[in-house]
Amino acid sequence: MFNTKIFIFFSFYFVQISFGQHNPIITNYTTSDYQAHNQNWSISQDMDGNMYFGNSHGLLKFNGNSWQLNKLKSNKIIRSVYACNDRIYTGSYGEIGFWTLDDCQKMVYQNLKAKLPLDIMENEEIWNITSSGDTIFFQSFSLLFAYFSGTLKQIELPGSIMFLHVLDGRRYIQALDFGIYSIDKDLQTIFLANSQFFNDKKVTGILPFSDDENTLLITTNSDGIYLYKNGSIKLWNPAYASYFSEIQVNKPLITKNNDVIIGTIRDGVLIFDMVGNVKYHLNTGNGLQNNTVLSLKEDKYKNIWVGLDKGISVIHISEDILEFKDVTGMIGAVYTSAQTDSILYLGTNQGVYYFELGEPFDPYLNKTFKLVKGTQGQAWHLFKIENTIFCGHNDGSFLISKYKSKKISNVTGGWCNQLINTNGKKFILQGNYTGIAVFNVNKSGISFSHKIAGYSQPIKKLILQGNIIWVAGPNTGLKRLTVDSEFKKVIDIRSFSSIDGIRNPDNIDFNLFKNKLHISDGDNHYFYDSLNDKFLYDKYLNNLPNGYIVRSSGKNDWYRIYNNFTIKMKDSIEVAYLPYSLNKDYHNITNLNNSNYLYCLDDGYLLDRTSIKSIKNDTFDINIFINVTYKNGQCANTTNEKLIEISFKEKDIKIEFWDFKFIKGKKYEYRLLPYSSEWRPTENISNLRFTNLNYGTYSIEIRRNDGKVQSSSFKILQPWYLNTVAKIFYFLILCTLLFIINKYYIKKLKTEKEKYLQENNRLIREHHIQIENQRLQNENLIKNKELANATLHLIQKNETLLEIKEELMAVRKTSEHKLDTEYFQLIMKQINDNLTLQNDKKLFDACFDEVHNAFLKKLKYQHSDLTADDMKLAAYLRMNLTSKEIAPLFNISLRGLENKRYRLRKKMKLDIDLNLTDFFLNFQ
Repeated sequence: MFNTKIFIFFSFYFVQISFGQHNPIITNYTTSDYQAHNQNWSISQDMDGNMYFGNSHGLLKFNGNSWQLNKLKSNKIIRSVYACNDRIYTGSYGEIGFWTLDDCQKMVYQNLKAKLPLDIMENEEIWNITSSGDTIFFQSFSLLFAYFSGTLKQIELPGSIMFLHVLDGRRYIQALDFGIYSIDKDLQTIFLANSQFFNDKKVTGILPFSDDENTLLITTNSDGIYLYKNGSIKLWNPAYASYFSEIQVNKPLITKNNDVIIGTIRDGVLIFDMVGNVKYHLNTGNGLQNNTVLSLKEDKYKNIWVGLDKGISVIHISEDILEFKDVTGMIGAVYTSAQTDSILYLGTNQGVYYFELGEPFDPYLNKTFKLVKGTQGQAWHLFKIENTIFCGHNDGSFLISKYKSKKISNVTGGWCNQLINTNGKKFILQGNYTGIAVFNVNKSGISFSHKIAGYSQPIKKLILQGNIIWVAGPNTGLKRLTVDSEFKKVIDIRSFSSIDGIRNPDNIDFNLFKNKLHISDGDNHYFYDSLNDKFLYDKYLNNLPNGYIVRSSGKNDWYRIYNNFTIKMKDSIEVAYLPYSLNKDYHNITNLNNSNYLYCLDDGYLLDRTSIKSIKNDTFDINIFINVTYKNGQCANTTNEKLIEISFKEKDIKIEFWDFKFIKGKKYEYRLLPYSSEWRPTENISNLRFTNLNYGTYSIEIRRNDGKVQSSSFKILQPWYLNTVAKIFYFLILCTLLFIINKYYIKKLKTEKEKYLQENNRLIREHHIQIENQRLQNENLIKNKELANATLHLIQKNETLLEIKEELMAVRKTSEHKLDTEYFQLIMKQINDNLTLQNDKKLFDACFDEVHNAFLKKLKYQHSDLTADDMKLAAYLRMNLTSKEIAPLFNISLRGLENKRYRLRKKMKLDIDLNLTDFFLNFQ
């Protein structure tokens, strides 16, 4: 009953601390993140920085970006994991072995069970693996094996044992019911004096407690925590002894910073200093996702990994940045803060809260926030004037002194305030819902003076420069107000729009950055150029990963505030990364004093207790690693200086990237040079895929959202058909083709020349034939003319003789003729002989046939029924003789000739209207 009351008391006490303390930042990984079992039994880290977890589903590997689950073929639970050199040793039920990483960061398992005597591990489960020198120890609760030089050796034990602990080369183990033993270099057990004290206790941890190697911190499951030195045993932190017994200490750890970390079964994690003062208590009440701690591990970045019965958590134990998480919603969303010497004030959506610091700022004191009476409602802005806090509030303006408030103005909505000291006068300019208010500041206090006339728009932010007030309100854009010297009225209003260089002028954020007025329109950053009275594009700020606004905290110190995280800057160097989302309305960061900054969150705040000037860059600069995987599964690390060469047929590649910044909210951008110079967001947090890349040298650049950039190069080789040998081969083929083509064209030219000569000869022959034909045609024409002339001559001769004959006959009939009969008959005989001269006729016929032979043949071929007289008539017509000239040639009258023409037309079936002479002249 007594122990139960003690447990209830301490539990209530620690719950109060949890709800009122500043805690380290915690990153939680759930089963939905790592896709394995809830329970995580052991934790280890390899030389590179990869984290390993013995999980109920297998071995988990985490590189900061992606999780990899590796299962045993038997699907057994992996209870223990230990990374040593390039091997990751694991133990499970009836099985031990080790894993190695290949070039693709995939894990390959080798079973060591064959090195043990047959069935020795039957019914044994390896719960712990550790090392000392070159020896690896595998331990169940009844067996202990030493593995070195490729062999396994069983160590003789005095009885059943608990966990083996190695401290700077010294090895300790508890034998149940016998005490604690050390194991020497010959693997012999040596009893520790007076350690039988722990016979009835379950020892869960043996740790080196101080620089004195003889002082040990020994934790038990339910019997408290002890200091052991040379046989002397005493309680450590006696005030918590009963509490430790109730919460069941399961895993202890002493960090590099000498913090004592206690992992419990029932109440999460407790962190003490070496004296025993509690620094933090982390459980489900303030960020830890489960209260049962199964394993603990400090990584090389001083993060504390907690393997839980439900999930995995990382405690970022640095005291530089602490968190107050308002789990209960007690104070609401934090918008602003201020600090006097003894009190911290928070302005929230529910009012102004405070708690006393007592001493100079100490986050470990248990303080509960309390409401400053009268300040209920939305508090917009707090700032310190001497020992008084000025509060701009939804209901007006207040002065707060210690725990009391006094309302000094009913002007609502004191969004922003600026203390002005000019010409020996002090006053406050306040931007509010209805314009600008002025408050006098003098020895008698602070009082409301007046509102500046001439501008009544809401003002969420203002900056004074001389008699110029730069103002911006919700959706009203940026305006420059010129006021008179007495700050009584606005004499000029100048609005800035896209013509003044601002692409999106409606809803902007602005502040003084390096003594210049800088603005952000949500996408781009600009600075004011007073000479040209316009805003210019800021190349430096716009070259950083976009989507942020700027807040200044000193001459060279400033912040890049994104939606889900914030980066602390010193000049152009990133010095801290905060995976938190600041209050969306204000993105407010308050400088409480020279070394403390407070970041306002929707559910609490962050406290940065280290001056930005003292932060070491090497604690923040965590490299990005890159692997390239080819299509056939081959991998190479491209972060070294050697250029990776990839075959063209494997040009479809996967780029995997990771870093050991173990926080959530990381985002990456990439660009593949020279393919693209634009930064593009990655689709996921661990890999990129490129397909159908052409041959050439590429540089892949990965940029983390804190600004860290890693670049690596790889080369896709030319395809075989474009390499040097192929080009030589192509050249030879080309030469051969040119030779063949040349020979072909020479032969073709020769052939064409022969054809040309043959054609030329043919044309010459044809020309000669044409000439001969022309000659023949000319001769034919001549003969035709001669025949015509002869025909005409015969006609004329016959006509003459006929006339003479007729006249002689007429004269003889007259009575006056004197010719005797004999002489008359002689003349008549001569005339008749000439009229019937056969030789003339034969000569005519021969010449006629010779001249018209071709014509007569063609005519006979086309009209075979024509008689000789018909054909002769056709020839006469072709000779263009008239009917009068043709009739005597047939010794017929003109009437008889007409009949003959008619019959010819009928035989040849010619139209009656057709001119026969024209027809035969054109006959072909």
